[in-house]
Amino acid sequence: MTAAGAMTAARWLTVVGLALGALGGPARADDGTDDDGDGAVVEHAQLVIAPGARPIGAVSVDNPLGDVTIVGYDGDSVSVETVKHAPDARTLERLRVTVVPAPDGAVRLSTAVLARGDRPPVALASVRIDVTVRVPHAVAVSGRVVAGRLAVSNLDAGAELDASAGPISVRNVAGAVSARSLAGSQRFEEVFGSLDSHAIDGDLAFDTVRGARLRAQAYAGRVDGRRVASREVVITTVDGDVALEATTQAGGRLSVASVRGDVAVTLAGEPQARVRVRAGGTLRAPGASPGEDGWSELGFGAQRQAAAVRVSSRFGDVSFGLLQ
Repeated sequence: MTAAGAMTAARWLTVVGLALGALGGPARADDGTDDDGDGAVVEHAQLVIAPGARPIGAVSVDNPLGDVTIVGYDGDSVSVETVKHAPDARTLERLRVTVVPAPDGAVRLSTAVLARGDRPPVALASVRIDVTVRVPHAVAVSGRVVAGRLAVSNLDAGAELDASAGPISVRNVAGAVSARSLAGSQRFEEVFGSLDSHAIDGDLAFDTVRGARLRAQAYAGRVDGRRVASREVVITTVDGDVALEATTQAGGRLSVASVRGDVAVTLAGEPQARVRVRAGGTLRAPGASPGEDGWSELGFGAQRQAAAVRVSSRFGDVSFGLLQ
C-alpha cells in the first residue's frame, strides 16, 4: 500500500472500519528461513489509522493465530503491520485481519480464518498471522494471543494481557498492568505502576518494578524478582520456587509464600521492617528463633513506619537476609 493509499484507508476507517484481506504487497513464496515464519506463501500488509474527531485512546488486539507486538511511539496515529503465512494462495485469501475504529477513539483489531462452505476447514497449524502495532505512548492497550508471543513496550497508560500458551513480555511501561497466562512464561522489565501477574504453568520474572502494588501468583512455575520496590508485594506459588530481591517502603507490606517451593528473600538498602519467617523445611535467617507456632520474628531499623514482611513455605526451605 502506498502512503497516500494508507492515509485514504485511514480516513475511511474512522467511519466504517476495514478488513485487511488482500492489502499490502503481493504474496510471495516462503524461502524456508526463520525470518519468514511458517507457510509456503507469505503476505505483508500495512495500514495507518489516523485519529478522528477524538484522539485514539485505547487499542485492543485479539490474535489467536500468531504473535502480537505493541510498541508505543511519539505520534497520534496507529500503525498496523501484518505478516500472513499460508500453505497456498487460496488459503491465504481466507486469513482476515479486521480493524474497527469507534467514535470514542477506541480501535479494535482481530484476526480469523474465513469459513467457506465449499472448501474444507483450514488446519490452524498450517497458517499464521503475526501483528505489530505502533500506538501513541498514552494509549491504553489490551492484547490476547493463544499460542503466540505477546510483547508490549514503551507505554504510559498500562496494559491488559492474556495468553493461553504463549509467553508475555512487558518492558518500559507505566500505569496498571494485568497479565494472565495458562501455559507460558511472563517477564516484566521497568514497570512503573500496579502490576498483577497470574500464571498456571509458567515462570514469572520481574526486574525493576515500582508502584502501589505487585501481585504475582504461579501454580507450577518459578518466580524471580530483582529491584522490586512496590509498596505492597504479594507473591504466592504452589509448586514453584521464589527468589526475590526487594526494597521495602515505609508502612508497606511484603508477603511471599509457597506451598511446596523453596523461598529466598533478600531486602536491599537499609530496611525498616518487622519480619516474620517460617519454613516447613530448613530455615536460614540470621537471628531467627522459631516460636511454638514455628514463626520467627525479626526487626530491622526504626519500627514506627516499619514495613510488614512475611516469608514462608509450608513444605520447602526458606532463606531470608539483607543485601550487603
